[in-house]
Amino acid sequence: MVSQSFHCVLNFFGMEFEKHMLYRLMRKARSNRKGFTLMELMIVMVIIGILAANAIPQFAGVTRGAERVAVEANLRTIDSAIMMYRAAHGGFPDAPAPLYTGAGATLFAWPTGPAGAQYALYNMGAGIYRTIVWGGVGGFTMPEDGNYTLEILPW
Repeated sequence: MVSQSFHCVLNFFGMEFEKHMLYRLMRKARSNRKGFTLMELMIVMVIIGILAANAIPQFAGVTRGAERVAVEANLRTIDSAIMMYRAAHGGFPDAPAPLYTGAGATLFAWPTGPAGAQYALYNMGAGIYRTIVWGGVGGFTMPEDGNYTLEILPW
């Protein structure tokens, strides 16, 4: 009888011991968990989406502003070349070609505008020539007959 009750006690303690070991192993497996849950990944994706939705319009505005500044810089460059040509030759050029070709060239090359902007010389009257621009630039569309000089750009 003693041996039988002793066996039951051992068996009882054996089961408790196995439960305790299993509990420790499961707890250790939970604490050593690596990686992210699906919910954590979804929250991160939503945050990235919100940040991207706010950043993209800002970048578009910066691009439009850069196009406008590039057009203004090109107009100033061409107008400066016209004035240098006038100082060297005693008059204004009738066409853009003398500004960037030949011995008296004042430009290395005729500037190309961003986003399809085009430049030309315009006779302001009394033999005075200025540079005009047309085309779509920085969110504005300027018609070819608009005679947009540096001073009257639509922005």
